[in-house]
Amino acid sequence: MNGYYRFPALHRDVLVFVCEDDLWTVPSAGGLARRLTSGRGESSRPALSPDGSLLAFTGREEGVSEVTVMPAAGGEPRRLTFLGGLSRVVGWTPDGREIVFATQARSAFPGISELFAVPAAGGEPRALGLGPADDLCASPDGLRVLGRNRRDPAFWKRYRGGTAGELWADPRGKGEFKPLIRTGGNLAWPMLAAGRVFFVSDHEGVGNLYSCLPSGRDLRRGTRHQEFYVRNPSSDGERIAYQLGAELRIFDPADESDRAVAVDLRSPRTQRARRFVSADRHLEDWEPRPDGGALALVYRGKLATMGNWEGPAVSHGAPDGVRYRLARWLGDGERLVVVSDEGGEERLEVRPVSPASAKKIERLEGIAFGRAVTLTVSPAADRVLLTNHRNELLCVDLAKKTSTRVDRSAHGPLRGVAWSPDGRWAAYSIHVSPTLCAIRLWDSETGKTHDATKPVLRDVGPSFDPDGKYLYFLSYREFDPVYDGLQFELGFPRGVRPYLIALRKDLPSPFVPTPRPMKASEPKKGGQEAKTGKPAPVAIDLDGIADRVAAFPVPEGRYQRVLGLKGKVLFSVLPVKGSLSRDIFSTVPAAEATLSSYDLESRETKVVLDRITDFDLSRDGSALAVQAGLGLRVVPSGEPVDRAKDAEGFGRKSGLVDLARARASLDPAAEWRQMCADAWRLQRDLFWNPGLKAPDWRAVYRRYEPLLERVATR
Repeated sequence: MNGYYRFPALHRDVLVFVCEDDLWTVPSAGGLARRLTSGRGESSRPALSPDGSLLAFTGREEGVSEVTVMPAAGGEPRRLTFLGGLSRVVGWTPDGREIVFATQARSAFPGISELFAVPAAGGEPRALGLGPADDLCASPDGLRVLGRNRRDPAFWKRYRGGTAGELWADPRGKGEFKPLIRTGGNLAWPMLAAGRVFFVSDHEGVGNLYSCLPSGRDLRRGTRHQEFYVRNPSSDGERIAYQLGAELRIFDPADESDRAVAVDLRSPRTQRARRFVSADRHLEDWEPRPDGGALALVYRGKLATMGNWEGPAVSHGAPDGVRYRLARWLGDGERLVVVSDEGGEERLEVRPVSPASAKKIERLEGIAFGRAVTLTVSPAADRVLLTNHRNELLCVDLAKKTSTRVDRSAHGPLRGVAWSPDGRWAAYSIHVSPTLCAIRLWDSETGKTHDATKPVLRDVGPSFDPDGKYLYFLSYREFDPVYDGLQFELGFPRGVRPYLIALRKDLPSPFVPTPRPMKASEPKKGGQEAKTGKPAPVAIDLDGIADRVAAFPVPEGRYQRVLGLKGKVLFSVLPVKGSLSRDIFSTVPAAEATLSSYDLESRETKVVLDRITDFDLSRDGSALAVQAGLGLRVVPSGEPVDRAKDAEGFGRKSGLVDLARARASLDPAAEWRQMCADAWRLQRDLFWNPGLKAPDWRAVYRRYEPLLERVATR
């Protein structure tokens, strides 16, 4: 059995490496591997002491990565540091008494590490006083080589920016560091072996081992690999062990030999075993059915539909190896349109939700759109508006299986798309310059586009009034600067407000009071919508439309979204909070926004619900769906939300939806294959500069795909 081998540590004839998040040992000549750790947390970056008796490594047995030590032959690990930050073992001091490690625990900024040393016998860590640094190697005679800005060059191949890795040398150990060598590449992992300083550089295209004298002179190339980068090397002072692809290799500077280490791994590979996941832990996307009675869910790439509180959750699509995104209900509430990568490329699929109609699935192979970003279904026909990574707006006719390009921006992504209630018009936000976004209208009958706003900065997130009277949007054009509390400067922490456009010339502003009777008149019955069941045509007077923009009489803020409800407008706004209060590593969306409604009749603003993440309305406007973190709630759209009912649990009274009802099996190996293909497509489709010579993407995939069978951990 072959595993995916990483982080080798070498001492004479002993080689320690990482596989399946545990430490293993094997003779440096190759042979049967023996597992050294079997913990709950990840073990990585081993380093053998100079005498080979102890093994230091980065352990996560108790959550945060800390320095851990154990006997090299095997035994009970001991945690040495308790810093509570990201720490990483670098190596040992030459006398073997202390373990050198890099940590971000005392840094004010993420990604900035400092070097410390902790006694192997236990005790308080001491700062080495070398400033921001990531790597350090030292010899008994005082030579020290420091690595700064070090990241694995394979993470950012051929990076040449201002934070590329650097090597600094202190030849006599007196703290007088100076640049060791500059190759024009990204330098990483300084090591001492055979009287020379070895390191990894990719200045000749692919990361390989190079060396120079401690003076920085006599640059030599050690390895000559052309496909995979040399990664995670370490040295015992004589030879260098490193990772190449999924293999381990040893380079001997004495004769410049370079050989693979044959590892015989025997493992049950338990992390590849099937398990089950549910939507309450992995919710990605959702949409209420047009009548509000059910939900379409996407969770961990799985697709499901279920009633809000009754009935089973029904899974749709392939059980494993396929990712589904952007599931949207079609107008009949009996079919979904969804983006699927089954077959290797993303395509649209139309899927009936009834299991009895599973054979009627239509995959629109003839319509290639690259990477889909948003998907918006027409309320009047089987048509969708799709935005993609090329900043295009496409109209796809699902019945005719045709696609029309509506518009494209050369400056940035589209920032919101909406259909008019009658399905004729589309409103969208488009970058007209790198800094300006305007709201634009598309007439699907004539195929013409029209600017609806004259942007000051960015007009985004359009939404139509259900009666076809107004077009709502958010605009970044509120200039009310706030003085900084610590420095003499001004900023704009809010700057956004909801706006509307009167679509007809004869419509007065809803924000200007007009005389009205004491008792509201009964609405008239009949009309085209009542007779035909279809919404009345939306009339838009294009002349002077950009001059009919009016701001909502609400305070400026950090508004997220605005949606029209009959007689009301809903919008969510985020508080102004410090960046340090955010957990940048959390996978659960923050629930910090407040949902409010503005009544167009009474001109009053009321809070609907606080502590939310996002919200949406069913297409008929009857149901309001609200996301808070990874949870969903569905309530009647015109009624207040009472949090006191949450104590009653899931159900109609509280509106809380039990997402744990939606469960699916997960085959990790199949998911990893999908992830690899997805990452490959993203690199291919989003290659940052078309002026550069693009690689042979198919060859790139063929290079990495075989490694998947060796991977056994997330």
